[in-house]
Amino acid sequence: MTDASTIGEVARRTGLAVSAIRYYEAEGIVTPLPRTEGGYRLFSESDVSRLLLAKQARHLGLGLREVKDLVEGLSTLDCATFAGELGARVAEQRAAVAARIAELRELESTLKALESHLDSCVCRPGTAAADCAITLFDHEREDHDDCSRCL
Repeated sequence: MTDASTIGEVARRTGLAVSAIRYYEAEGIVTPLPRTEGGYRLFSESDVSRLLLAKQARHLGLGLREVKDLVEGLSTLDCATFAGELGARVAEQRAAVAARIAELRELESTLKALESHLDSCVCRPGTAAADCAITLFDHEREDHDDCSRCL
């Protein structure tokens, strides 16, 4: 492979869509070499490395600002400092994921309880929904009487 690659070649090598590469270019994550006489964008090996890092960072759930910081650090920091910064960001992201998992488990528990409640609730035909005790939160009320208003 030559020292420079077209956007299509870079897309194949990185697994990024051409539109994503153009987006990262617009955001300053990569700066392609001057265009060819035919108007093609050319990207260096350094650009490919930056795009791969950006792709990995986005896959980890990091935001664009964090991706930009990491990519900038790739060319300005020594390895140990870069590894330390990356490690800190990964730890922060892992903590955020753990918190979100806890929220999702709580939501799953609430949904299971509501589903169980709905499975056991029988409404009288013709009962208006406004007169029925089935709401998202009635199953948690202490005075809830298993849909007796509907029966």
